[in-house]
Amino acid sequence: MANISWSIQFKTVLKIMLVFFHVALFLSLIVHFKTGGTLSFGNHTMTGRLGGLFFFAVTAVLAGFASLISFYLVLINRRVIYIISLALCIAYLIYTDSRSVLLGVIVGCFIQYFFNLKIQKKKTTKTIVFFIVFYVLYRIYSAYNLGGANVEDDLEFRTKIWSTALLGIYQEPYLGYGDSLYFLTNMNYALKDFYEQLNDPHSSYLALILQSGLIAFFMLFYFLYRILKGMVLKPNIYNLFVISLFGFWLISGSTGGAFFNLNYSLLSVLFNFTLIALAFHPSLWPTNSIRIKEVGLSSEKHENEGNFKSINIL
Repeated sequence: MANISWSIQFKTVLKIMLVFFHVALFLSLIVHFKTGGTLSFGNHTMTGRLGGLFFFAVTAVLAGFASLISFYLVLINRRVIYIISLALCIAYLIYTDSRSVLLGVIVGCFIQYFFNLKIQKKKTTKTIVFFIVFYVLYRIYSAYNLGGANVEDDLEFRTKIWSTALLGIYQEPYLGYGDSLYFLTNMNYALKDFYEQLNDPHSSYLALILQSGLIAFFMLFYFLYRILKGMVLKPNIYNLFVISLFGFWLISGSTGGAFFNLNYSLLSVLFNFTLIALAFHPSLWPTNSIRIKEVGLSSEKHENEGNFKSINIL
């Protein structure tokens, strides 16, 4: 997937992804209603939150990711179709009722908008427009009492599973458990009255440490730090978008999923794609190239022969 992505324009990759997201979200909407889903906001119930083909949290991340792509395309090309796409994605996102994903989208859009203005040397007072727009969005969100009618119960629920996760980390801090066995036993034992099995502690950070340990956790985030540092030092329209995606992942992962575990769930694959196919796209790194052959990588530099493609690294 990375090889294909590196061989075509960055914007084309995003357009293909956007089409995929819209198809998945539309099918999810149809399945949601076909399986008894409603438009009854405010009760934080499974029937009132958009899930469809996926669990509602997964649908929320897809809508959030698509929102950031749409926002990026609006910034560089204010075509009506991208504005409509952004509006639809935000509507899907509100319907899924995921607070952390919504916050991740707001932060991601702010990163794109604010720093894009700085690059173009425009007055940053235009950020006022940004805050007005998203304040209206927040008011719409809160007006329908989204985020759960029983916030205290939700907090108590998360406190229990996070406490159980921290106990597991204390027992196996360095290398973790290597699988999800800990989730399927201890989590469900601690919450035996919960209506479904828990495969993760609803925190991508805790999930990664439980599965792979603190050593892998710090290795991954040091790698992310090096990538983001290189982008921040030489910002452009391309890598600002990728920085916004990482901001989105880091915030969304605080209260949901197992995004960083590289375990081939849909969201983990999407995170991998961000990390490799998008973050190392040739459009982002104009120097320090290596070569990619049809199979494998070669460290030869500067030549551009045969089936070799040029990408860039830190």
